[in-house]
Amino acid sequence: MVNKKILIIVITAAIVGLLTFYGTKYFLFDQNLKEELQEAADQLNAKTPMQLDEETTLDSAAVTGDRNFDYYYTLIYKSTEVNKDTVEKYVKPMLIERVKASSEMNSLKNKEVIFTYNYYGYDGLPAVSIEITPKLYNQ
Repeated sequence: MVNKKILIIVITAAIVGLLTFYGTKYFLFDQNLKEELQEAADQLNAKTPMQLDEETTLDSAAVTGDRNFDYYYTLIYKSTEVNKDTVEKYVKPMLIERVKASSEMNSLKNKEVIFTYNYYGYDGLPAVSIEITPKLYNQ
């Protein structure tokens, strides 16, 4: 009877210990990731607007979810003039390769951050958004 009580106490303590360990680990991990994402957005936003090429200006960056980092661009085209099929065929693969090759993004890639590239026309309206997920940049 005493051995059974001791066994129950030991098992209960082990379960509580494991739940506490993993709960703390995941809570702190998520909190640290949000802080890291926000710091990256703040550093980038301190440099914006930034003319990237003759057609594209980086306006800002933002943290939009637990693992989402968004870039916001303005193009020299009206939003309705942007061909979504062309963007999907040519721009998206280029962005995937850029994320794959970026050593500066390794910390965020290791934490499976989703990068979203939001393009707006000069009219201020959304033209196209491209989401680069861990599945795409880890292939």
